[in-house]
Amino acid sequence: MNRRDEAVRALNAATANRRYTPGDAIAHVHVSLGEHDEAIRELERACQERSSSLHFVGIAPEFAQIRGDRRFTAILERIGLEPDKVFASAPSRR
Repeated sequence: MNRRDEAVRALNAATANRRYTPGDAIAHVHVSLGEHDEAIRELERACQERSSSLHFVGIAPEFAQIRGDRRFTAILERIGLEPDKVFASAPSRR
């Protein structure tokens, strides 16, 4: 949404604090910045840490950009979701 500086500041704030920030929350910012490899890395961390909000990434329109990435679908499969069914019910990004 053409607010890159704001997204970078939010990412820096989230990663600089000493409190826990779920990987899927950080991944959201990376996707919006077009940093897909970093987003996948954070989603992997969320998966390893068993983030309770990870199951929402399959339907979140913010992650539509990386739905075709095999690493993304592998994460969904690892947490017990069927990507084809999830994506069929997911809203598209507008």
